[in-house]
Amino acid sequence: MFSIDDTDKLLYIATLCLVVFGSIMIFSAEMGNALSLNNTNNPNYFPIVIAKQLLFVFIGLVAMLFVSNVNIMRKEQFYYTMAAVIGAVLLSCRLFGSVHGAYAWIRTPIGTIQPSEFAKIFTIVMIGRFAAFHKETKHESIDLLRNMLYVLASFAVIIVVLQKDTGSGLVLAGIAYLLLLMLDNKYYFKFRKVLFIGLFVIIAGVIFVVSPVCTAFLESLGSSSYMVGRFLASANPFKYQYNIGYHLVMSLVSFATGGIFGLGYGNSIHKYMNFPNPENDFILPVIVEELGIIGFSIIVILYGIIIFTLYRYAFSKKADLTSKIILLGVSLYFILHFILNVGGVTGFIPLTGVPLLLISSGGSSWIASLMAIGFAQNEIKKIKRKMIYENNSR
Repeated sequence: MFSIDDTDKLLYIATLCLVVFGSIMIFSAEMGNALSLNNTNNPNYFPIVIAKQLLFVFIGLVAMLFVSNVNIMRKEQFYYTMAAVIGAVLLSCRLFGSVHGAYAWIRTPIGTIQPSEFAKIFTIVMIGRFAAFHKETKHESIDLLRNMLYVLASFAVIIVVLQKDTGSGLVLAGIAYLLLLMLDNKYYFKFRKVLFIGLFVIIAGVIFVVSPVCTAFLESLGSSSYMVGRFLASANPFKYQYNIGYHLVMSLVSFATGGIFGLGYGNSIHKYMNFPNPENDFILPVIVEELGIIGFSIIVILYGIIIFTLYRYAFSKKADLTSKIILLGVSLYFILHFILNVGGVTGFIPLTGVPLLLISSGGSSWIASLMAIGFAQNEIKKIKRKMIYENNSR
C-alpha cells in the first residue's frame, strides 16, 4: 500500500534518526516528571509515557507514508471546506481549560491534541496548491488571493487572540508571509511589493525588540504581564533569577554543566526540579546537560540534512511553483520551530513555548512534523519522476 519508490531515502533516514533520538531523550526527560511529587506514587506513569510516545510515532509514520503516496491536488472548494473544519476545531479549544493561560489544546482520554500544529501544515499545502490554480482574469485571481488571505487571517486571529498561543501564531504567520512572497501571478505584483516592504519593517521591529532601548521601555512600564516578563527575562535573566528568569537561568546552567560530552544519558540533575516542562519546552537543556555539545550537534546535523534536502529539490529545474512552495514551506516549518525553541531556552529571544520538532514531547507536533515530511516526499516524487522521464526521452 505504501511505496517509497522515487522518494528521497536520505530524507527518510535523517527523519527516522531524529525520531529515535527524540524518543530516547523524551524518555530521559520524563524521568523528572515521573519522580515529581505528583507521580511518585504512580508506578504506571513511566510505562504510560513510553506507550504514548510509541503510539504517536506509529501514527506519525503511518500518516507520513500515507500523504507521501496520495494525490493531494484537489479542487479549490476542497481547501475552503478543510479550512472551515480546521477553523472550527481551533475554536473548539476554548471549550477546554487553559494551560499556562493558553487555550490551545483539546483534551482526550489518551492525551491532548493541539490543532494549531495541523493548521500550520495545512497552510503550507493550501498556499502551494492555490499557486497552481491559475485564473484567466484579474478579477478571478484577486478573488482567489483574497479568499486565501481570509483563511490565513482567520487562523492567525483564532490562534493568537482566542487561543492566546503567540508562539504557534508566530510560526504560522511567518510561514504564510514568506510563502506568499513566492506567488508569481502577474496580478499579484503590487501585493508582493507591499509584502517586501513589510518584510523590512518586520526585520527593523525584531531588531528593536531585542535592543536595550526596548528593554528599558518595558522595565519603565512596571507591568506584571506574563509576556512582558518573558521579554525582560530573555534580556537579562540573572537580574530576575529568583522570579521570571529562574527557569531560563537554570537552562543556561544546564548548558554550562553539560560541556562538550555531558554528564551521561539519564544523568541530568535539573530536569528533576528546575524545569516546568523538561520533556517539552526545556528538553534541549536536558539533552545538552546529558550529552553535551555533541548531543546538540546531532540535532543540528540531522536538521541540516532535512533542510538541505528540501532546498535541493525546491531549487531543482524540474520543481514547479507548487513543489517549491511546499518544500520551502516544510523547511520553514522546521527552521522557525528550531529558532524559536533554541533561541528561547538560550535567552537570545523571549520564550514562546514552541516545541523542537521531532525532539520535544507532544503527539500533535510529532504527527504534524512527520506529515510535513510526507507532503515533502510527495513533491519530491513528482520532481524525480520528471527527471526520469526526461532522461528516458533523450
